[in-house]
Amino acid sequence: MKNLFDVFLSHSHNDTDCVVTLAKKIEDDHGLHVWLDRWILIPGEGWQQAMARGLNQANSCAVFIGKETPRGWFKEEIQRALNRQTKDSQFRVIPVLLPGSDDMNVDDFLELRTWVDFRNGINDINCLIIVCTSYCSISDMIISKV
Repeated sequence: MKNLFDVFLSHSHNDTDCVVTLAKKIEDDHGLHVWLDRWILIPGEGWQQAMARGLNQANSCAVFIGKETPRGWFKEEIQRALNRQTKDSQFRVIPVLLPGSDDMNVDDFLELRTWVDFRNGINDINCLIIVCTSYCSISDMIISKV
């Protein structure tokens, strides 16, 4: 079965404005289908199950790290994405450092992944697009590595 989403966007609600801006660029400029809680979740319905379905229906998960260390349900999303990756080697979990973030906020097993670094600004998202769609190998990307 083909996945419904190219990328699931995992983020803290403190970073919503920045992530929504990137999501619009990903969809509008590059024609990719994004799972973003603000666009998918229906008020009054169980959001935990919908988020789990979204992760299962995506080709990849971009984890947006802002100024704060992931905690609560954001951390649960990350753990679920990493768990899926252990079972499906084609599923990519991509840490994305947002402007103002500190790489010290990338913890646990997430820090073992190759990062996309937007700490200098979010205008160039080509690297994220290519990684999310798997059109070329990670080694071809211009991305930051721990």
